[in-house]
Amino acid sequence: MGFTRQENGWIRYESGEVTALQGIDVSSHQGKIDWEAVAESGISFAMIRVGYRGYGEEGRLVLDEQFHPNMQGAINAGLDVGVYFFSQAISPEEAEEEAYFVLEAIKDYEIT
Repeated sequence: MGFTRQENGWIRYESGEVTALQGIDVSSHQGKIDWEAVAESGISFAMIRVGYRGYGEEGRLVLDEQFHPNMQGAINAGLDVGVYFFSQAISPEEAEEEAYFVLEAIKDYEIT
């Protein structure tokens, strides 16, 4: 079926036409990341959390404390980067607010 287990334990998918890329999802929960080691391990891309909406009535938008270091580290290591926002919007207006928050945070980065 195209799936194989690699020596490092990862599962890889390849067919005659498609090769799946290996990527990671990171946020402040992973702490400080050695991005050069990540790139050397065979990872091709990182999905980096921009931030999240806090809980409660206030529901303020919070930038992930490792967003900028993670973006710069991944880019410097030659990885492709994408971003995500942990949404808890409960209205179209809040969803729009979150979208603008993300666009402002990523404006100085080339998202690949």
